[in-house]
Amino acid sequence: ISTSFDTCSVSPALCVEFIISSEASEIDSIVKWMNNIMYNTILDPKELKKAAQKMLKEFPEYKRSPRHMSSALMDELLYNGDTKNVVQQHTNKPSSIFTRQQTYLEKLVSLLDEENENAIADMEACRQVITSSHNLRLVVITNLLQISNPYQAFGSVIQISDLPLKKGLPSEELRLFNYISYPQKSLVLGLSGAENSTLQMSCPGIGANHEDLPALTVAIEFLTALEGDFWVKIRGLGLSYGYSMYNSTKSKRLTFSLSRSADPIAARAAAITIVEGYNAGTTTISDTDLESTKSTCLFNVLSLADTKSQAASLETNHFFDGLDSDYERNFMSKLLAVTKDDVLKALKTYLNPLFTNQNTSVVVTPMNKVTEVSKSLKGVVEIVPEDALADVFPPICTSLTSNEKSKNLPTTKRDIKTDFSGSLGFTWANKQVCECPRCDRPAPAV
Repeated sequence: ISTSFDTCSVSPALCVEFIISSEASEIDSIVKWMNNIMYNTILDPKELKKAAQKMLKEFPEYKRSPRHMSSALMDELLYNGDTKNVVQQHTNKPSSIFTRQQTYLEKLVSLLDEENENAIADMEACRQVITSSHNLRLVVITNLLQISNPYQAFGSVIQISDLPLKKGLPSEELRLFNYISYPQKSLVLGLSGAENSTLQMSCPGIGANHEDLPALTVAIEFLTALEGDFWVKIRGLGLSYGYSMYNSTKSKRLTFSLSRSADPIAARAAAITIVEGYNAGTTTISDTDLESTKSTCLFNVLSLADTKSQAASLETNHFFDGLDSDYERNFMSKLLAVTKDDVLKALKTYLNPLFTNQNTSVVVTPMNKVTEVSKSLKGVVEIVPEDALADVFPPICTSLTSNEKSKNLPTTKRDIKTDFSGSLGFTWANKQVCECPRCDRPAPAV
């Protein structure tokens, strides 16, 4: 059993996933259990307070972690950095960044202490949105021959509401990442507790159906493979213990990262030199290296469905991604057809922008390296003071501070009859703020 709440693995929309694996003979018990979890769970104030306090206790550790802070800063730039992007203004993705949740959780704990009914009303509104039959997708992957009436067996999981049921393929809007922006900007954060550095660079990538994806996949594997160029000239020289480069076909985002880096400046420069060498033609790819890399890529594709649960998850992803069930088979045939010219073209077209000034960069480093790192970056560079993180990550709601009482909090229950046009609906997310003037969202720019 696993659950998660974040950008869904099958969609850019914020959502909740319940994944249960069981024997076919236990279906009746599982259906009753899931029904009780989703619809009959009692939202006890004491238990909610314990959960909120547990999350608050984890935040100091996250803020001391270069990995967590670099991801948070990158998400803030990509999903909340373009104030002119009308679509981005209505995106609730930034609210999932842990650094933005602290004020809300502190407020929630305070409301629960005061036995304010609005705290439970908010939780109930969230539950109703998540479990609405209009929003809920039930995916069952099993041997249907072992179940006499599958629709009847699983139908009781979803409690039918007055809203129409969704049928057919998921809306294409669930696969849109048009609220991502890539400002050509770099953030440098110095952490007093950091022993080494973490770097992330991102730029636009390509989707699952793009004709250049097989060549780009081979190019990335060639550069990052064990004892490949990055391994020899970055890790081999002790510049960075960890490195990675990947293209997310869901978000169409290309990312290069360094972790536990002793010298992020030199490691980044080494990566740039490697890519520039192939672009200029001074470095070449041998036939043996190409075939070896393609074999590794084929193995990676096959390993996505090693087990029954992995195969089931892959098929679910294809359903939401709008991909055919034989996507991997077709993709492998395209991988085999990749040539050296295709790989070099992908390097020049997609990786060159990533390692030039056409990217969004974040570096989290020890305090004594902040100035040196910031001077090595070109373009717009902003140094983020460790004691000013609240300015970079404005809280979800600022109505509750040490000098303010609960009079600023809403005095009426939420109207949970919201617009269910989206997955969780941005309209609902916009309601989950206080009614004080400071929480009013600005009108979208015309």
